[in-house]
Amino acid sequence: MVILRSTIDTMIQIKKMILKKHWIKLLIIILAIIIFVSSLFFVSIGIVSVELETSSDIEEFKANNATGKLQDNLYIYIDNNSFYAQDLRSILLKSLESQGVSTKLIFVLNETSLMNNSSFLGIYVTQESSSYVPWSGENKHMVFYYFSDKGNTQYYTDFKSAETDNENPLVILNSSNGSQFLGVGDFIIQGSFGGFFSKPKMNELTIEFIADLILDQLEKE
Repeated sequence: MVILRSTIDTMIQIKKMILKKHWIKLLIIILAIIIFVSSLFFVSIGIVSVELETSSDIEEFKANNATGKLQDNLYIYIDNNSFYAQDLRSILLKSLESQGVSTKLIFVLNETSLMNNSSFLGIYVTQESSSYVPWSGENKHMVFYYFSDKGNTQYYTDFKSAETDNENPLVILNSSNGSQFLGVGDFIIQGSFGGFFSKPKMNELTIEFIADLILDQLEKE
């Protein structure tokens, strides 16, 4: 009886150990799944194929045959309420400074007539639509673009707030101030993403596309 009792106790202990190991394995699997799913929303990972559609409607205003040439400094203003504001600031600064452009950030817009020896770039990004699952995603953004070669910021807010062309402000460039150039309008960027990727990866690619559009437009001015 003693031997039988001991055998039964041993079998019970073994069974408990096996169950404990199963529970540990199960917990490890659950934890791994949680980490993986979380990474899809917090880490930029994945393999992505992208189809991109863009359109632009930029209006130009000139005085004295202005060419839109950048001045000694370029002031960049991206409203904190803009989508991707911090990331766009970083990308634009690095890219422009690598090209030898002296850039300065503005975090509070002071609408003045002119900034001496400086140009001004104002950007505001809105998200029109967005959808995401790990194997597919779509988004659409509108980018408000405002560039003045002589740092004229006085029309920025009125243009940004206008919902139709009829609401755009009347632009008057004083020829006595020399050559002046103002480019203002919108980009629309729509992306379709396939593969297997995280949402931060989709956002990262979108931000790069938006930055490229802005830089390309600056080069055209």
